[in-house]
Amino acid sequence: MEKKTKAAEPEGKLMIDVILSSEIIVDSYGKLTYAIKEAISVGEIEKLKQFHSKYLYFFEKSFKRLNKSEKEFIRRWIDDKKGAVHERINESADR
Repeated sequence: MEKKTKAAEPEGKLMIDVILSSEIIVDSYGKLTYAIKEAISVGEIEKLKQFHSKYLYFFEKSFKRLNKSEKEFIRRWIDDKKGAVHERINESADR
């Protein structure tokens, strides 16, 4: 039996695309973490930035579930001019 997230995902579309195009986000952190991991694996930096800006709270909660190399990828590419993203991400990683 397929999971609901797979059934709702159109063929060939990344999970992060499905989430970004949704009006309502019902979070199961597993789904969001999967979307972030999938976007990292294909190098979708702009989509990660969009996801971060649109769903900051969920992004930061899902960040805790990433492995070390994925966290480094995020730290390297998702940045704002004030460096606030790095500070928040570093704080959440330390918890």
